This record gives sequence, structure tokens and C-alpha cells, in this order.
Amino acid sequence: MYLLYLKISKHVQRLNTLIFYTLAARLMHKYNAHGATDVTGFGILGHAQNLAKNQRGEVAFVIHNLPVLAKMTAVAKACGNMFQLLQGFSAETSGMHMHMYLYTDAIRQLISTYS
Repeated sequence: MYLLYLKISKHVQRLNTLIFYTLAARLMHKYNAHGATDVTGFGILGHAQNLAKNQRGEVAFVIHNLPVLAKMTAVAKACGNMFQLLQGFSAETSGMHMHMYLYTDAIRQLISTYS
């Protein structure tokens, strides 16, 4: 039973990943993304800084909310902030994407739709 569960969960995970990446690709194409990265070892802020450094023109990044799992703020503080979670540099393995767009009315609509 356990082996069957593992096999099924792997297929579900692959399907979820495929759906996620397909949606991300469609959004990037529809709204003319200028750059993208996954968010992994450098944390959200680290990846944002890397994207900004590699642009030809001047850019401004705005991170409205830093998504943090419930109770992780207290855990981070209890650990002496050794992972720099609250500063945005905690290593992530969420598979989240970060996209770059010109800030237009269409992007404002996209943000309000998914916020």
C-alpha cells in the first residue's frame, strides 16, 4: 500500500508541477515578461537582487508581502535568525517563480487578480 501511495504521489507531484509551469509560461507570454528565475538557494530577496543586477536599464523591485509560513516568524526568532528568513535571504525550495514585468495597467490587474 505504501509503495502504491509513493508511486501515485510522484505522478500527482509531476502533474501539479506541469500545471504550475504551464500557467507560469502562459502568464509570462501574455504579459510580456522581461525576466524570470526560480526562487531557491538565495531566498526571495537574493533572487530579486540578482535579477535587478542583470538588467540593462534601471529597475525598481517592490515586494509588498514576504510570504512566510504560519509560526515561522517565531521559529526564526527563536533560532537567532540564523537563516535570515525575515530579511528575505532564507534558502527556499518551494519551486516558486519570480517574474519581471513592466508595471502597466495590465500588470496591476494581474496582481489584483492573484493577490
